[in-house]
Amino acid sequence: MRRRRWRRARPACAAASDIFQPTGAPASDSLRPRISPRDGAATLAVSRARYEKGALFQASPSVLSALSLRLGTEGTGVTVEQPLRAETGTGTFRVENGRMENGRRLYDEYRVPLRPEARALRMTLRHERKAAGGRVAIQVGGAMNAGHVPGEHETNVGFAYRLTW
Repeated sequence: MRRRRWRRARPACAAASDIFQPTGAPASDSLRPRISPRDGAATLAVSRARYEKGALFQASPSVLSALSLRLGTEGTGVTVEQPLRAETGTGTFRVENGRMENGRRLYDEYRVPLRPEARALRMTLRHERKAAGGRVAIQVGGAMNAGHVPGEHETNVGFAYRLTW
């Protein structure tokens, strides 16, 4: 049994992403579209905001995260995303509730967690190709825990046509 070595090949088109194909593959094999990781990004950040003294809202230092991964060919792909969300942290609201006789203001403070109750995930299937002198794209997607709200679901369908001249 012959072992195949994998090499990374860059298409001639500057707009296309990297593809993977085995070395020594027959010519007809190398022309077939390959499913491969196309684009991906992950973000992990720390937030340390500074506030004026007596601000109505203040947030403690927090950790934020986001994720996006696309698998597919140049024209068709599946994208899985987690929108930006706070992983840790607390927000504090200061609300004026009255004044003393000497004019001093009284405040109530309310603390709320910045971390949402659920992690939102979106999944999108998109197909794009040349048609009628331009490009046409069809997209179908859905989200679980949309807006980071537990049990909330969203679906979407999209169609686009782009003509450049």
